[in-house]
Amino acid sequence: MAKIIADIKARGINQGHLVDIFYEIVTSIQGICAKLDAGGGVTDTDFEQLCVTDLFSVVIDDTRGSHLNLGNTESSSLVETFLVSPKGMGRAEINELMYQVTNSWETMCEKLDADAGVTDTNYEALWFTATFLHLVKSQRSDTALGNGVVVTFAKGAVPNLELVDWLFNVLTSITGLAIKLDADVTDSDHNSLWFTDNITLTVENSAGSRVGN
Repeated sequence: MAKIIADIKARGINQGHLVDIFYEIVTSIQGICAKLDAGGGVTDTDFEQLCVTDLFSVVIDDTRGSHLNLGNTESSSLVETFLVSPKGMGRAEINELMYQVTNSWETMCEKLDADAGVTDTNYEALWFTATFLHLVKSQRSDTALGNGVVVTFAKGAVPNLELVDWLFNVLTSITGLAIKLDADVTDSDHNSLWFTDNITLTVENSAGSRVGN
């Protein structure tokens, strides 16, 4: 049964829900990458390493007691490992996690397009270029990732309405790419495992459209 009221809306964001949806987004990306590494119809076996392990420097503790440790060594491109939890998460941490999600997702889409075992070469066009419609900057780089004309998120500037629209677009991308993988590669349960089962919250964007479970 569909939820009567969305969990996350532009008119108000609960801190706990925000942490939980980030946890679900990152674990869905990690799960899809791990499945690509192990599944048939894909040549490369380093999706998780290159798209998750190398690109995140975050520890996430959600409201349900789940713990995700993607801590990493600080470098010229990665900030020092930071914590996202209901007890404390500032705008700078949200901004940085958005950047890392964007970087990870674009890298995975590009890698799918280049993989010798995957027939289709339009993953980035369909599920990054057409859906990641905001530009995000890291604290470590002046290069913005995403698509658009104006940088929306940078150095801790994270307006609520645009944040919710960004979350909506990310969830739309996850289910769109997962459905496409189900049709393109050997395994056909990417969407059921990493969208239907793993995304438990619903996001309503500023236009009133909803995505999630």
